[in-house]
Amino acid sequence: MKIERPIVATLSTPGSSFPKWVNYVTVATAAVSVFMDSVKPFVIREFVLKYSIQLNKYQLRTDVPRQCPSPSQIAELAPAVEHLDLDRYSGLWYSFATNDPTQPPSGVCSCDRFLWSREKSDGAFISELNIFCNPFGAAYMKLEGVMNVTGYPGMMREGAPESGASLIPGYVLWVDDDYSATIRYFCAHDYLGVDVFSSMQIWTRAPVEADSHRGIELVKKAHELLHFDNAYLQFTDHGNCDGLKANAKR
Repeated sequence: MKIERPIVATLSTPGSSFPKWVNYVTVATAAVSVFMDSVKPFVIREFVLKYSIQLNKYQLRTDVPRQCPSPSQIAELAPAVEHLDLDRYSGLWYSFATNDPTQPPSGVCSCDRFLWSREKSDGAFISELNIFCNPFGAAYMKLEGVMNVTGYPGMMREGAPESGASLIPGYVLWVDDDYSATIRYFCAHDYLGVDVFSSMQIWTRAPVEADSHRGIELVKKAHELLHFDNAYLQFTDHGNCDGLKANAKR
């Protein structure tokens, strides 16, 4: 008696030996991946960035401005960056201190560093953030923007659209003569659920201790340019970053 081989449903593609259910799983997996990528900005914006702002009690802070300064006011405040050299500004920067309201509580994240680079188009740039956060480990975020948006070299728009943060006005308020340190400021109305979003950042080319002479001088310089309260300033810990170096995306 002749025994017929069982017929297994296969894909319609000639030569394929996979059953249909494998194809369905593949398609479903791809669809889930596309869906997750599409909702990622919303999830990060609503449940990470906005949550951090609430956790930091940002709206109760005493140094939140009533309104953002105009570009002309910033130009008067920081004329030193009129001749900002974007090629010299490019490269690796370490976060020294910030009062950004989207920062996780002190001690949660460390080793923040930014790889800032110019794009081919005029004024466009990307800033790649590598950071270490407990308990998740090394993390990466891509920021992007454009410089000289008003014809003034220190002015820009920067954000992380892939992570739910749209581009907002920002300024390079100051950069040291040897480009070893810089002070940046961002301010936007009606952003991430608050009426006025304000963020100051101090970056350096190498890690700096908060209580060092260099660190104290940098905070003093920032006070010459902006009104802020040291009580809300977070200093970045760069003491144990070997894991980040091994996992950092370049």
